[in-house]
Amino acid sequence: MEGQILDQMIFTIVAVYAIAALAGIWLLMKILKWLLMKLFFIWRSHQTGVLISIPDGPVEELRWGAFKISGKELKKDIRCIGREPTPWNDRKGHLLSEEMITGVWDQPLDVLVLGMGIDGAVQCPPELCERLKSRGIPEILVLPTKDACLCFNELVRSGRRAALLAHGTC
Repeated sequence: MEGQILDQMIFTIVAVYAIAALAGIWLLMKILKWLLMKLFFIWRSHQTGVLISIPDGPVEELRWGAFKISGKELKKDIRCIGREPTPWNDRKGHLLSEEMITGVWDQPLDVLVLGMGIDGAVQCPPELCERLKSRGIPEILVLPTKDACLCFNELVRSGRRAALLAHGTC
């Protein structure tokens, strides 16, 4: 009987240590993934450099993962209506859907400019543009983010009521 209790205790201790080791390895992998993503972000930002530098904006500066719009610094994805930028946190993944197009519906717009990423990794299905037009946005422009920012600047400076939704990385 004593031998069985000892065996059970040893088994329980080994099992607990094994589970703790697996949890530690899982946590370490999560931390390493996060760290690698941060390092990649920093490296890519330095590698790409400044893509746009236009002091009279509204998009004054574009770098990989960072925007400067109307004097405000924003990271990753942005929404800009006229000269008012805000973070665009509704884009998930690299295929746009109608649910991701936010913050523009209560605005009287002539044109919506969609920036599909520095490398153009985000996709916008043609049927999405048609649905957006049917919901009241007369013109939709789908461009790589650098071109979208340049186009948006021209539209705003020419007096058009424009909005920009742009992905600032890939």
